[in-house]
Amino acid sequence: MDSDLMAYLKNICAKNGIRVIFENRLSAFTPSSASLEARCIVLNMNFHNRKELPLQFAHEIAHVLNGSSYDLAFYHASFSSHSKIEKAANVGAVKLLLDYANSNDIPVTNMVNFMSSFGIPTALIETVNETLGLYLSAKHG
Repeated sequence: MDSDLMAYLKNICAKNGIRVIFENRLSAFTPSSASLEARCIVLNMNFHNRKELPLQFAHEIAHVLNGSSYDLAFYHASFSSHSKIEKAANVGAVKLLLDYANSNDIPVTNMVNFMSSFGIPTALIETVNETLGLYLSAKHG
């Protein structure tokens, strides 16, 4: 796990009034979570795939930064609402990781290398492809 990246993400939380609890006593399969109302993230530091922790952290940050009372009301209402909210958090997480990479001169033009470097699972390949494409277009556009 990249301590510079985790420090970068902690700094984003500090700047945005988001409290973070780094929890070591949870099951290795308990997901991290965010509370929009409390502006608080519980990050499971005992997660079984530690390489994914920065992505999980960025994902939970995105939930808080993007969240609204609409999200709270409809998160469990339907699969469609849940999926849209999770996709938005995944896009937000990828953007945070891209911003970190850009500010640290880490190349991001190769999607596979980017995903590997940041512990992004292949289940998010479409989200990364779309987000990276838009990012690179804006950067070079």
